[in-house]
Amino acid sequence: MIPRWKVEREAKRIYSQVMRIPWYLYGSVSKSRHDRSKHSAQHITEGQKALSDNLVILLIYQPKGVLKSTLSQIDYLASKGFSTLVVSNAPLSAPDLAQLVARTFRVIQRPNIGYDFGGYRDGVLHCLENGIRPQNLIIMNDSIWFPLTDSCDLVEAAQKHSADIFGVSYFKHPKKPELSHLQSYFFRFNGKTVSDPFFEKYWRDMPVSNNRYTVIRKCEMGLTNSFKSRGFSVGYLYDNDIVLNHLLALPLSELKDVARYLSKIAPKNAAIIAKIDAAQDWHSEAKKSFAENARLTVFLTFEPKVMISGLKSPVLKKDRSGLYKMQRDELRRLGMIGEINSDIGREIKDWDAR
Repeated sequence: MIPRWKVEREAKRIYSQVMRIPWYLYGSVSKSRHDRSKHSAQHITEGQKALSDNLVILLIYQPKGVLKSTLSQIDYLASKGFSTLVVSNAPLSAPDLAQLVARTFRVIQRPNIGYDFGGYRDGVLHCLENGIRPQNLIIMNDSIWFPLTDSCDLVEAAQKHSADIFGVSYFKHPKKPELSHLQSYFFRFNGKTVSDPFFEKYWRDMPVSNNRYTVIRKCEMGLTNSFKSRGFSVGYLYDNDIVLNHLLALPLSELKDVARYLSKIAPKNAAIIAKIDAAQDWHSEAKKSFAENARLTVFLTFEPKVMISGLKSPVLKKDRSGLYKMQRDELRRLGMIGEINSDIGREIKDWDAR
């Protein structure tokens, strides 16, 4: 039987696709209206921290109150030499605003228009319009917990990497290369890219839409390929192949544990794993099936031991949908909460009871 959350997700996807039609007809008008009114709709508060050559635009949507892990995240970024511009897609209480102001360069409160990329866009254009062009610009959202461990070196890896644009994970579509893309919860743009005229043109031309499917296709998937098509290089920590090679290097017993976990989180996976289990040469069939089915190697959905202990993931998804809830259940079952950042660990303990 297909889980209810799976049916609901598919229904939302179909609805979102249908609702793209008005955007195609009126999208440019909607964006122009937003750009004309955004300055009066935004509330900008100066922070108490100085602006540095390295800047993070952190998009948050926390209408029930700013999380302790978010404050710790900003402190962590400051320890790495990064100033933070917070863009909030929800109004902030006075106490929350005060805590953010004490830690940041600036805070922008805006209406929740355009999902994360609407906030990204307003944050980027605010910087460019005020002559702010950092040597390293990280753009990230609060859909993930970060840094997952105290030994996390993602920021250093991002700064050192030679690519113009750098992300944590890159999804390689096996049949449609144009749909391959960096996952949108973390981007690092180097100074050369930020100073290039195309960088400003890209963000000004970006769609502003409240249709989730449009945002995914035009913004999340579109960003990577728009920059790649103009010669900008792209780097990342993980992709399907890196995950696959890690899996195939595991002892057979551990690989079987991973397979059982994947079959549990999605019905489509279960059929593939059943075929592997029925094969005489389990390892050969697993290698072939994992290589042919990209969804089996999607980085953020993996079993916690693989993600945290094996691949040393710097992030974990907060999404409350079924497969990520199963991931957190497994994290608790394995007793691994003690291996991650204490503020994050405390939030994870009761995250799904909220």
